[in-house]
Amino acid sequence: MNADARRAGVALLVSTLFLASGVVLATSGPATADPSPVGPVVAVGAVPSLPAGATSSGPLAAGAPLHLSVVLRSADPAGLVRLAESVSTPGTTQFRHFLAPAEVQARFGPRPAQVASVTSWLIRHGLSVGKSSGDGLVLPVSGSAAAVTAALDTRFALFRQRSGRITFANTAAPSLPTDVAPSVASIVGLDDIAQAQPHVALAPQPPITKGQDSPATTTATTKADQTSPCSAAAKTASDDGAYTAGELADTYGFDAAYDDGDLGQGSTIALFELAGYSQANVRSFEKCYGITTSVTPVKVSGGAPISSGSIEVALDIDDVIGLAPRSTVLVYEAPNTNAGLVAEYGAIAQSDAAQVVSTSWGLCEPLSEGVTTAENTIFQVMALQGQSVVAASGDTGSADCLADNASTALAVDDPSSQPFVTGVGGTDLTAVGSSPTETTWNDPSGSGGGGVSSLWTMPTWQAGTGVGSYYSASLPCRGGVTLCREVPDVSASASPDNGYVVFCTAGHECPRSAAKGWFVVGGTSGAAPLWAALVALADSASLTRAGFLNPMLYQAATTAGAFNDVTTGTNDFENLNGGLYPATAGYDMATGLGSPGGSVLIFLVK
Repeated sequence: MNADARRAGVALLVSTLFLASGVVLATSGPATADPSPVGPVVAVGAVPSLPAGATSSGPLAAGAPLHLSVVLRSADPAGLVRLAESVSTPGTTQFRHFLAPAEVQARFGPRPAQVASVTSWLIRHGLSVGKSSGDGLVLPVSGSAAAVTAALDTRFALFRQRSGRITFANTAAPSLPTDVAPSVASIVGLDDIAQAQPHVALAPQPPITKGQDSPATTTATTKADQTSPCSAAAKTASDDGAYTAGELADTYGFDAAYDDGDLGQGSTIALFELAGYSQANVRSFEKCYGITTSVTPVKVSGGAPISSGSIEVALDIDDVIGLAPRSTVLVYEAPNTNAGLVAEYGAIAQSDAAQVVSTSWGLCEPLSEGVTTAENTIFQVMALQGQSVVAASGDTGSADCLADNASTALAVDDPSSQPFVTGVGGTDLTAVGSSPTETTWNDPSGSGGGGVSSLWTMPTWQAGTGVGSYYSASLPCRGGVTLCREVPDVSASASPDNGYVVFCTAGHECPRSAAKGWFVVGGTSGAAPLWAALVALADSASLTRAGFLNPMLYQAATTAGAFNDVTTGTNDFENLNGGLYPATAGYDMATGLGSPGGSVLIFLVK
């Protein structure tokens, strides 16, 4: 689907998602001086749509600082896609012949003349341009609203959303001269209408066990090195029906690796985060389990503060180090802005330090077209480099925009819907062991995200595998294409009623101000890092990178035992959409192919 068709499709979808807000997208007065563009210009973006209930709050101050990510166009975008698919598909001559970042940049990055042209124009208009990332595709740019207005021939205004949050947005499409614009794929950071949400869910009354005891043997033992949780963690799990790392490992087939002494050594996992975390809390979790995992923060664009979103970071870290305790974990942090989000993905790709990337933060897909365009190119680069990306699919079921903008319309979450990302949905794991009992996660705390993308056509690895036989035909891509990308691809435990035990303290990750100690959380935020840990074990066992997972996963689904097929429940959160989508035998948009079975590792290490 070309860019114009995708843009038209998104516009049509947004019109179905949001009622007319009555807001005129224009400043109540000039935000900055009105620059006179030199020569003909061409648009390099669009005016964002506003959700219902947004009201004008006047112009954005001319001196307001803006931070942008200018995404440059690949020198060979079609070739980049073809090769990313080829290195990821078993049976091709180029399967797993991954490229290093320098090779990607030389073959597919923007040409020096492109970079010079864009950089020169931005600097001449008073903007600061930082060092590129994403293998040369992403330029961090900063400056005042006045300078951005002059450089991009646009305007900005403030709006109050129905939630009370004050946001800003460009009120005219950004433009560049005709000799500069062809080098720019998208510009991210011109609005903050949508903000990435952590996909972590809390039980109605989450229990907390204060303090921490010394390690003690319990029934939740990880076979590989006989580590056990301390009694405080084990008691919290027992009291609330939650699970320790050892119980999850026994259930999801990690033991095949553990029995061979594989705990993830030699593998590096990158955690994508938009909030900070407490190193002291990580050490407390490690002490409880008797492990010493290497966990290192990597700050992008200045990093991110500890905030209410930091419970997400605690869950992600504790999840992966409990299941792959000898892996190396890099915790990337950036400000929770769209520009910070793109810059962070670019940095993870540029460094290529991690074979596995896990993200539990997402955006309502229909409201994030500029972001999705930027991400798509970066994820293609990651696939070409052999980086496996897993993403939580969201916690409001088939109505992904519900949390961000109170829309009950069918929608999916970005980046789990991206074609080069493995979307991870949620189950309710009610019995652990070699024959687990799981249903689709859907309770008052949330539901696993899933459905039909409005932006992306159905990838080749998903077509002809039993996917799209009914729902894609009835809900086509809004650009006129019959079959579209469906999510999730896989699932794992997500219900906080049978959740993950993490360590959090007041003033840091813990969402209750007076609480200190062990806490139970859930959400697809727990399922995604669980899959990341599993892939890290596969990489360690095979001494190579698994790379983009989906072509292998959909092939593995034809073999018995690769997945635990979840066949009951729906992900229609709060019954908003007539039961869409139900779990069925085989693939479905409630739980994808299912949760990890005992033999899925075999397919990842081949």
